[in-house]
Amino acid sequence: MKKPNRNQFLIFAGIFAVTLAAYLIYQRAKKKAGEKKAESTSGGGSTTSKSGNIFSNFPLKKGSSGNLVKQLQQALIAQGGKLPKYGADGKFGSETEAALKSLYKVTVVDETTFNYITKLSGKAKSVASSSKNTPDYPINQEYANNLGLKFS
Repeated sequence: MKKPNRNQFLIFAGIFAVTLAAYLIYQRAKKKAGEKKAESTSGGGSTTSKSGNIFSNFPLKKGSSGNLVKQLQQALIAQGGKLPKYGADGKFGSETEAALKSLYKVTVVDETTFNYITKLSGKAKSVASSSKNTPDYPINQEYANNLGLKFS
């Protein structure tokens, strides 16, 4: 076996030093990212997107909880959704998922869908009691079709 010369040793030491430095930089960045995440979640759960808009916990899906889920559940109940066991408890479970599937054919609710469902629940009484069968606000037909809604 040939003994390594000084140049080979220096090359190996350089590669090792660069790799170690990269690893340490990565660990420092990872630690800072963890600290930032902890700060944002301890501050009420809201974070700021790159555009500067504030959003909270979207999309809503099985396992989500909080005030937004409770508002969604209240809207589902107002529209005839069945939540007999737990009602509007603020926890997105199987019962909420089933009510969403039966009314809208979806199981995950993004911010746009949430706004649509909660707005519709506010209008549900006036639409149901009106003599015409069309809502008093414009609906994007493609979006309504994606939700499984049919309007004539």
